[in-house]
Amino acid sequence: MLERLFFLKHSKISPDYQYKGNFSIPFFITPKLDVTIDNAEDYEIQFTSKMLIKKDNIHSFIEEIFSKSIRSQISGITGYEYSIDYFKIYRSFFIDYDKLPFNPREPHFDKCFSQNMLKIFLPLNVNVDSGPLKVYNRSVSSEISNKKISDSQEYILITGNGERLYGMNPNLCWHGAGNPKKGSPSLQMFFQLNPASSWRY
Repeated sequence: MLERLFFLKHSKISPDYQYKGNFSIPFFITPKLDVTIDNAEDYEIQFTSKMLIKKDNIHSFIEEIFSKSIRSQISGITGYEYSIDYFKIYRSFFIDYDKLPFNPREPHFDKCFSQNMLKIFLPLNVNVDSGPLKVYNRSVSSEISNKKISDSQEYILITGNGERLYGMNPNLCWHGAGNPKKGSPSLQMFFQLNPASSWRY
């Protein structure tokens, strides 16, 4: 309630976003951004590998993605401006679930401090074989989480090669990553945005 009072900038939130809790917008990877990604250093951890951006490149890297046009489109959809508080570039690999005591990619809601926190994804090399993130529409998420309806309901798969940005409210949309096939890892960027008085990072 307080977030809406202090941070909501646009009274006309997109009806489609209110219904779905997620959206996608066209995107273009600039040559400068492409070079930065290519020069990122891989840091491997279990099930995934993170790509490290040099500290001196972080601000320009974020500015290349969250241009004035992209910021304006996001605010026009959700009604908020944001602080870009966290990001990562990572690869996800095949997991042999039979060898694990739990599923580290179990579908879930996020439990965030902000009810209007936004997650932004830019898939760089993700297809249906790469175990893409599945995001259910807000309208059906609570029923799916309680296993009241089938898996055939409305959702989006976050796939692509850098041509679209995807956004979702993880408090409202039931979501979970799939398991890439062997030899088909996914590569994507992820950003966490929290409502703020103005765009910043």
